[in-house]
Amino acid sequence: MVSNLNKDIVLFSGNEMGNNSYLIIKDDNCVVIDPSWYVDEIDQYVQKHNLKLVGIILTHAHYDHVGECDFLLNKYNTSLYVYSKEREVLETHHMASWFKKGGFKAPQNIKYFNESNLSINNIELKIIPTPGHTCGGICIQYKGYLFTGDTLFSDGIGRMDLPTGNARQLLESLQLIKKMDKNLLILPGHEKNAITLEEVMKSNQYLRQ
Repeated sequence: MVSNLNKDIVLFSGNEMGNNSYLIIKDDNCVVIDPSWYVDEIDQYVQKHNLKLVGIILTHAHYDHVGECDFLLNKYNTSLYVYSKEREVLETHHMASWFKKGGFKAPQNIKYFNESNLSINNIELKIIPTPGHTCGGICIQYKGYLFTGDTLFSDGIGRMDLPTGNARQLLESLQLIKKMDKNLLILPGHEKNAITLEEVMKSNQYLRQ
């Protein structure tokens, strides 16, 4: 399912894992966040609207978020942006076997980064390290939106018991998010999206602590 949240943000959702993937659009350029298994739908949208796909960025590197991104990377001759501390997850702990995707290998055209501010063809992203679900998980802020991956959902949080997960770190990451602008719209990697941080803090028991 494809939904335009507004002129800047497009949501791709509805697979059996309940993943959310997003497209950030600025002028004629666009960046994908967590392509999951929606590469065909993303490709069709980009082509239909005459956009230029200039990059893919991951909130974390579990397979249900990386998906079949090689197709988009190769077709659009672009790069996969991955936070440097997540390299171990992408190369070793991607969990592809859980999804019956044996033989998965990390793409070749990866740009590992450490910056707290990342510019991809003038699409300006603020990077907030939020380890806990994985060792190098991040949240991505764009304007008034916060893409939280599997760090924070509307009613819960990501698992802490998978490889490189850490309960203490995740709880610290949640405390960091609690201090952010309460008007930010939360766009998670699964479940309900586009509700404000203020609303999430009321509905999510982990943010009421």
